[in-house]
Amino acid sequence: MLESSHLVGFGKTKRVVQQAPQTLTTSGTYSKPGNLVALAIFCAGPAGGGGGGGSDCYGSQRSGGGGGSGALAYRYVLASALSSSESYTVPSAPGGGSLGNCAGNTGSDGGTGADTAFGTHCVAPGGVGGHAGCNHQGGAGGSGATGDTTDTGNAGGNGASASPGGAGGAGKTLSNGYGSITSNAGGAGGDDDGACGFTSGASGGAGKIVIVEFLAL
Repeated sequence: MLESSHLVGFGKTKRVVQQAPQTLTTSGTYSKPGNLVALAIFCAGPAGGGGGGGSDCYGSQRSGGGGGSGALAYRYVLASALSSSESYTVPSAPGGGSLGNCAGNTGSDGGTGADTAFGTHCVAPGGVGGHAGCNHQGGAGGSGATGDTTDTGNAGGNGASASPGGAGGAGKTLSNGYGSITSNAGGAGGDDDGACGFTSGASGGAGKIVIVEFLAL
């Protein structure tokens, strides 16, 4: 709950009004309104791409592992702790790994997500890309987030022989009384049909930020 002390400088007659959530899907700069009392920030890291299907270290065929979903973070910040402008970073979706072949080419791992960040207040690392070929394991979920409340992402599924690629790690939701955010799922691993028919891994999911302003009106 917002406390009366948060209204120092706005006068006792002011009331705090919670604004509608704003979803930020590209990087930019936030300009602090003059009547801002506090800001609720929700961050979701991007999800890793799936690994490509291809040969493994022993000459067998393998589908790729799925990418992990990104970490989640929430931070409640008083206006006094914010600069007049705050840069934020919303990474795009990491790509999927390239396919290999039956001649010993293992394919490549899926891309790992960068950090989604609102200044230094809220940081949510991306999920790890799924592995291809020799190490066909799913990528780990994003971890090590910074905020008042944090959560790790879900790991992607492992690839196998003569089967579809591992599933991407499922997205997760972080919510409270001020709002919520749901991370994107990881990319699926590339397929192996058992007859040297491989496919590339799928792209992961982009990061996102949701902010909720509390204004003195």
